[in-house]
Amino acid sequence: PGLTAGAAVFVYISLYEGFGLPLGQAMAAGVASITSNVSSMPEVAGQAALLVDPRSPAEVSSALARLLLSPGLRERLGREAAARARQFTWESCARRSLEFFRRLS
Repeated sequence: PGLTAGAAVFVYISLYEGFGLPLGQAMAAGVASITSNVSSMPEVAGQAALLVDPRSPAEVSSALARLLLSPGLRERLGREAAARARQFTWESCARRSLEFFRRLS
């Protein structure tokens, strides 16, 4: 967590994720992030990260340059990421799981 929290930006490019715990950890640390626009990453990140095509080196490079050259954007995304990460609690997970299973029965 200390290493992640000290990062200027966090880049997590993946083609498939179940949840994306490393992204969630970076968001909880308030680190502006870049992640894939596929799989579960958009759902995890919401509007609190830059989403890119994981198959496009140009998009990844452009997003990285944008974050590194824009302290204001990094700060804003870091704040939004920390707020979004607070939504992912074990209590919330349990409540939503119970609601899901109740709908099945």
